[in-house]
Amino acid sequence: MADIVGTLNLVIPQGSDFKRELTLKSAGVAIDITGWSFAAELRAYHGGALLAPFVFTIIDAVNGRVDMTLTDVVTAALDAGLWVWDMERTNTVSEVRRLLEGAAEVTPEVTTGSP
Repeated sequence: MADIVGTLNLVIPQGSDFKRELTLKSAGVAIDITGWSFAAELRAYHGGALLAPFVFTIIDAVNGRVDMTLTDVVTAALDAGLWVWDMERTNTVSEVRRLLEGAAEVTPEVTTGSP
């Protein structure tokens, strides 16, 4: 099975919950991610300071569905700007591979009062 390596640019609204639903596929077919773990980090630049780690929840392992999230508290602490991120997976035999990478734009929050 070929690993997916792709570019995915993100827009993260400052002060809001962020969720990206991902379906991992190879050659158009969902990948069974049973037993896999995921890690992704938002950084100021390649090799720069860690701004935030993403949290992953596997929704449907057999069909390759996983959610990647940041809480509103985490995004509120981020400075608005253009940053970098990538996502790696560790499979059942401890192989680590990068799956996605890209830019992440944190857009500034305007409303700061409670709804």
